Amino acid sequence: MKQHTSRRRLTAAAALAAATAAAVTGPLLAAPAALAAPAPPAASSDEVLPDLAVTLEDVPSVLDFDSPGDIAYANWEFNRPAWVTLTLTHTASGKQRTISDYAAGTVWSFPLRANSDWWDGLAGYSGEYTWKMTAENEERTGPGVERTGTLTLDRPAKKRVFDSNGFEDVLVRDTAGQLSAYDANQLLFFGANKQLTPTVLSTEWSGYTLTTSTGDLGGTATDDVVGMDADGTLWLHQGEGQKFLPRTKVGTGWRIYNQLIGGSDLNADGRGDLLARDTSGVLWFYASTGHTDMPFKPRVKIGGGWQIYNQITATGDLAGATGGDLVARDAEGVLWLYLGKDDGTFTARRLVGGGWQQFTGLAPIGDMNGDGRVDLYAVGPSGGRYYASANSVNGPFQPATPLSHQLDALGSGTVF
Repeated sequence: MKQHTSRRRLTAAAALAAATAAAVTGPLLAAPAALAAPAPPAASSDEVLPDLAVTLEDVPSVLDFDSPGDIAYANWEFNRPAWVTLTLTHTASGKQRTISDYAAGTVWSFPLRANSDWWDGLAGYSGEYTWKMTAENEERTGPGVERTGTLTLDRPAKKRVFDSNGFEDVLVRDTAGQLSAYDANQLLFFGANKQLTPTVLSTEWSGYTLTTSTGDLGGTATDDVVGMDADGTLWLHQGEGQKFLPRTKVGTGWRIYNQLIGGSDLNADGRGDLLARDTSGVLWFYASTGHTDMPFKPRVKIGGGWQIYNQITATGDLAGATGGDLVARDAEGVLWLYLGKDDGTFTARRLVGGGWQQFTGLAPIGDMNGDGRVDLYAVGPSGGRYYASANSVNGPFQPATPLSHQLDALGSGTVF
């Protein structure tokens, strides 16, 4: 009986407490409409976020690569942080570069200019590119996004640039007949731990006994090369950036020559010309016409006695004279300078110095130090050397700079 009485008392007490609470709190539960709604609860760790999406895309269709001014960027913006991968592929060569990064702030920008480390390995070749951008959310779960497109990289043609990347090249024809362009910028400034990436221009040059670069003879994108075959026929290969147009016949009867020397404008008409030394030691001048169907004017005799030289290189303007110059090495390893006079002839020779027998090839590589004069690259069993112009008729070169990349393996080939 006592038990039942206690339960009734507890029940009554509970009812009284509930009634009292209702009397105190009841009016506050019906808040007027003017009052702010309570803040939403904090998101739980298992909240479902939206799928990754691109909210902004800005990629230039044409890029003027060598223009001064601000760096151009490719830009993407996302609705949430993302992992981004961009791949650019150069259409003509197939060269490719891929970079991945995290867009923590939802905006991802990529610099499209030469002073970006990104170009180290792709080198900014002119022409058309395809690009592909893929992105995943930060957890790498759920659907990603992908965008594709094209852009064209414009850069002006330069002398001795055969692969369209804006840097002068050293041409090497190896004993197997492969013709490759080695970027002089890589030869001079790449560390030994970085691999050279030459551009293979052709694999079918084993049939030529003599070759040289003449400069741009017909107005194509890059400089041209001529080669003489075993029958004495001279062929012209017009450069078109990363490759050559189908060859055209220049003429026959060139077997009388044992060296072709090209690449320098010898008569100040803005075009590269050709020199040829015959087996009796006479040097002949072939001026460019500017027309590829007949690229050279009739030959003009310069003079005899050139058989004393085992290497003759047309460098361009070394020392500030009025025309393209020559350097010639004799059998004792002494190098001589001939200053051009703008008419295909040269001044009396000037002594450069001895010791040049250590090199198997000499090639002009353009103005690498920005002083307005051409420089020289020398290759041999003891390694490569870079000779910057000193802009002086009394000493045309500054002291040699050894290179980290020597082309030692190609020393048995032809360098020009």
